[in-house]
Amino acid sequence: MSQRMIVPIDHGNRNMKTEHEVFTSGYVESDCKPVMGDYLFYNGKYYILSKQRIPYMKDKTADDRSFILTLFAIAMEAKRSIITPDTALQVGLPVGLPPKHYGALYARFEEYFIGRGRQRFIYKGTEYSVDIIKAVAYPQDYAAVMTQYGTLRGYGKLLAVDLGGLTLDYLMINIWKVPTGLGNVSSLMTSAPMRKDTSCFMNWRKRKVGNCVWDIQEQKRKIPL
Repeated sequence: MSQRMIVPIDHGNRNMKTEHEVFTSGYVESDCKPVMGDYLFYNGKYYILSKQRIPYMKDKTADDRSFILTLFAIAMEAKRSIITPDTALQVGLPVGLPPKHYGALYARFEEYFIGRGRQRFIYKGTEYSVDIIKAVAYPQDYAAVMTQYGTLRGYGKLLAVDLGGLTLDYLMINIWKVPTGLGNVSSLMTSAPMRKDTSCFMNWRKRKVGNCVWDIQEQKRKIPL
């Protein structure tokens, strides 16, 4: 029996966030079953959530740490449903990336999750069988603003601020109405060249939303400790 789920996840530098859960982006690995703690058994190893986050990684596809944390996130959300041992979960993952890195990393981040086949693990005594069938990456601040489009579309300029655990990201968004009867607005929506380096600006710099064009400018600042 198969069951489909959509599990949105924010892979934060300090915390992992799902629709219902928030937990520190860190774990310890062990060959021995832990006496206590929130742990996951996967591929012959025990993974125990920790309050110590893993070091900052601009490219979270460099190793399997983000994938292990993703399995925790999926299991936490699946725990809210009635899952039997013979249930095969087909999971869709909407995931976020900082706008500054989106153009260079979105394809790699999506591919990181899919094509791994059926993943079997145990979380809190329940066996899970998970197949990540689709992953779609979104620019974080922009995605948040779009949830409030109906409220914000009347403004001419917006500043979207993302206060992270160790970083602060912000987007300056200029909005202007497309004149009635203009027809094709592609001439207003020319995109910046797509470059491979992480300092590039993304090809969604000007995007038509409803009858508005949103001009997006991104900045990133390190918060001093």
